[in-house]
Amino acid sequence: RALALLWVFSLHSLLLETWDVETQKRRELPVFEDLKLQWWAQVPLHGNTGMDAFFVLSGLLMSRAYQKIQSSSIKERYGVFLIRRLCRIWPMVCAAVLASIVI
Repeated sequence: RALALLWVFSLHSLLLETWDVETQKRRELPVFEDLKLQWWAQVPLHGNTGMDAFFVLSGLLMSRAYQKIQSSSIKERYGVFLIRRLCRIWPMVCAAVLASIVI
């Protein structure tokens, strides 16, 4: 997952180099145009594929973790999944709400 994250980060870094803050438009740089033609630059230029890889790997890791739960029924496994998910997400939701109230 870290490599997929770096893959997406590399695309954002390359695109940031071509962004003109004053005009809010993408500027064409000769270096960037030459970079598009290089074979080694094709991986960072397709960073959206890194995002897909990140989601697929995350899904595989989650399914493997929940597959280890040896419950007798699907309803029990789903209940355990929901409780764990709630315990993982709820603190961040509360922190975001609290931060928005304070700010």
